[in-house]
Amino acid sequence: WKRIIICLAGPGFNILLAALIYIAAYFVYGIPTLTTKIGAVSKGSPAENVGLKAGDEIIDIDAVTDGDNLSWPMRWEDIGEIINKSGGKELKVVVSRGGNFFEVRVVPKFGETKNIFGETVKYYFIGIQPAEPVFVKDAAQALPQGILKTSSTAALMAVGIWKMVFGTVQVSDSVGGPIQIVQVLIQIMGDFGLMGVMFFSAFISINLAIINLLPIPMLDGGHIPFLLIEAIRGKPVSKKVRE
Repeated sequence: WKRIIICLAGPGFNILLAALIYIAAYFVYGIPTLTTKIGAVSKGSPAENVGLKAGDEIIDIDAVTDGDNLSWPMRWEDIGEIINKSGGKELKVVVSRGGNFFEVRVVPKFGETKNIFGETVKYYFIGIQPAEPVFVKDAAQALPQGILKTSSTAALMAVGIWKMVFGTVQVSDSVGGPIQIVQVLIQIMGDFGLMGVMFFSAFISINLAIINLLPIPMLDGGHIPFLLIEAIRGKPVSKKVRE
């Protein structure tokens, strides 16, 4: 068990480093949050057809709302979830524009898109995109949000590797070497500055942790199966078998 802990120490500290980077970034720059403000409206979409424009803020959706009892959706993701679960039924959307409130009725369309793994996903949409995230400075939330971001990124990366192993995602489209890493880093520095570099560094650290846990010879994870067998058998696996 001591040797297993040693094998887990490297990946464990990679995860810890990523968490500390996320926490520091959230503490210094704030937590990126998507508001319910519309950043763009697709041409010919249901949203454009009912008059929605970039800069509009969605106050309520699929609910009876009056001027005295407005309820703001907490996140942009809530809006997307409501639209997708509508099944194509007409939605009532309350919108704020220039301090004035008005209501529109919109019927979501059914379509297909590619997710981050290149898989086809079917969904309902009205053709709106979020505005740029705002950074909410909340020191008390930096720690829990940093831990949450670390765990969600690790889970997403693990799913991606799982899909590559079983062939649902093309390895050639998902794996990059040092040159590609530098290219991405340069682009991130130009677009997002130090904050982007911090996020990218945390991402790379989590990536190293998960890769090192894979049961592949010479990686940390490659030793663990042999140690588990040794724990059950009471003696080490022969050198010949390990080779």
